[in-house]
Amino acid sequence: MAKERWQQLDRYLYCAEINQSFKSPFNRVWDLSEVIRERAFKYWTVGVHLCVDEAIARFTGRASEIVIIKTKPTPECFKIWCLASDGVILNWLFHARGAGRGPVNLLRLADDAASAFTPTDSVPITLVLAVDAEGRRLFPPNLHIVWDDNLFNTIPMLEYLRSQGVGCAGTKLAKESFSSDLMRLKTQHTCQLEWGEIRWALSKSKQVFQAAWRDNQVVLFASTVAEPTQEVVKLRRRSKLTQKDKKLFRKAFVNEPTKLLGIPQMIDEYNCHMSEVDR
Repeated sequence: MAKERWQQLDRYLYCAEINQSFKSPFNRVWDLSEVIRERAFKYWTVGVHLCVDEAIARFTGRASEIVIIKTKPTPECFKIWCLASDGVILNWLFHARGAGRGPVNLLRLADDAASAFTPTDSVPITLVLAVDAEGRRLFPPNLHIVWDDNLFNTIPMLEYLRSQGVGCAGTKLAKESFSSDLMRLKTQHTCQLEWGEIRWALSKSKQVFQAAWRDNQVVLFASTVAEPTQEVVKLRRRSKLTQKDKKLFRKAFVNEPTKLLGIPQMIDEYNCHMSEVDR
């Protein structure tokens, strides 16, 4: 086809409204994205448990929004923040690459609340508190538990979701706003915890449960829905023995590479539901 002929045809080819802003490549697919989201809620019954995680959408063309994550199976891709229920993605945010950019179309919060969150912290808030065209929440309050990992989890974020009627739980980085005693167990005194031992504390507001649990490593956990005393029995695999940990694991596993052992129910539920975006 001649270039001139292609230019004549190209004037009439659009995947979005002609007057729609194209400041970002994602604007071109936003209307289609909204239709897919609407259909997801029409044909899927949302369960109690929701999961928030990042997803990678393979893309081989040219776009300024492509991110490069060398550790991923698909290193060049679009990055999308997703909320899923039982493996079905129900809500999502596109991610814009570049300094001062990030998740697109974050929820506008009151100034006093917005100042407490980074853009990444705001992702679970935006996804779970989203509303439809009539202003009704897509996920009604007091019905759902959101599971996320230490990329998102902060104590202020958990407290805010709780105030909006949403339970939330997940692993936590050893950073500020977490119990200093529990953080030291993670960073300095791991040998003080026996395998399977859990220690916990409440946040300053008494609204968030914080825990340090010893598995192969010390895991920090924060939740507004978990109870620390509930356990379930699961088959656990012993990590490779080092001289430092030999005594610790021998007491729990004896000489077995795997063994049925009790773990906190909140950890078991986290392991079960945190993979829902990847299913």
